[in-house]
Amino acid sequence: MPAMAIGKLVYNFAELFEVEEDKYITVGYNANKFIKTPPKRYKLLKPIESVFFNSQNAGGNDALIQVSVDENFFGIFTIYAVDHIIQPSFGIRDILKSEKKWLPALGPLIPLMTTKTIGTVIPTFKEEYPSTKNLDVVIWYEHVLFKDGFPNAKRTGISFDKNGNLKYQLNLYVELIVEKTPNSNEWEIARDVYITTTFKAKLASKGKNPQNKKLTFVPKNIEVSDLKVLKNGEEQEMEQMMIQSFLNIQLENVNSKFKEVSFP
Repeated sequence: MPAMAIGKLVYNFAELFEVEEDKYITVGYNANKFIKTPPKRYKLLKPIESVFFNSQNAGGNDALIQVSVDENFFGIFTIYAVDHIIQPSFGIRDILKSEKKWLPALGPLIPLMTTKTIGTVIPTFKEEYPSTKNLDVVIWYEHVLFKDGFPNAKRTGISFDKNGNLKYQLNLYVELIVEKTPNSNEWEIARDVYITTTFKAKLASKGKNPQNKKLTFVPKNIEVSDLKVLKNGEEQEMEQMMIQSFLNIQLENVNSKFKEVSFP
């Protein structure tokens, strides 16, 4: 009875169920059946034709079970996280003012969030705001907003290839906002910034004994791969080069600390 119940469950939820070469059973599932995705966001996913890498091992023996997971599996979970778990936007000032126990040490950074401070990275801010004004950074995860800067951009997500190379792409829309007058709590957008950060790694198995192989995760690098800065709709090429260069220099410190991780 339990076997029949499990078999029925497997069959009922499958979108694809077929027998190949009279010996293989292929069962396909759509994560959207379990995690409902709004139709407008579901259109952001792309059709993918998945194939199994090898149906036999080196000795010519048929594989008992093979599992293929494509990019859309991770894409649906990313959409769900953005819609239901992660706040669509947050301001750095609000985070620094948070009363969480691990944040008070960051409180002294709040007075540094000014046009004068950012002027060390973007000199034009000093010219635009001769008198120092408060600055905030508002970060948005919304892909719809990000497409205003990069209309043809792929959405945030993970991709793999058959060689175990992994790439995670994170798209963010960032508003640099400046307080109009001191303590007025009225803000204006000084810059629209569109940032794509890419993280690359490799998954591989090590070991000569097929019964005792280890899975290794090797982080390669993280970098700001694309960045665009707009001021009143006009692209600021010099500013975006300076910001991208500054951020990637900081990320080099992160890359230098990457180490291989093994799983038994």
